Amino acid sequence: MASKVIAMQTPPGSVSIGTAFTGRQLSIATLLHLATLGGAQVCDLEDRIGSLAPGKAFDALLVSVRTEAGNLGLWGVDLDSDLGVKRNGNLLDGMLERFFFTGNDRNIRRVYVQGKWVGGAEGR
Repeated sequence: MASKVIAMQTPPGSVSIGTAFTGRQLSIATLLHLATLGGAQVCDLEDRIGSLAPGKAFDALLVSVRTEAGNLGLWGVDLDSDLGVKRNGNLLDGMLERFFFTGNDRNIRRVYVQGKWVGGAEGR
């Protein structure tokens, strides 16, 4: 969210050269990387976690983006351009963005830690 606010407050053309992320909104791909492999790399754990590569710990969330998940229509087929989601655009980016910025525990169907199902809205 801070990335979006900074991007809105920074006048176009005021970003210094050599500062790749200063005054810019981070892309959904960058946010996903930072939440997964990028975070693991920062913690020097990329050989054990951070991706779905064979041999790594499987820690994951199974997320529902359907309206019935309880988000008052944020996830259904009523996609709109107000949130940057286009029917003919990159649907995955749009759904990830909606989950990152408006998702909550009702969207998390299952939680897996070390490959074991440990919780989530579907129960155990």
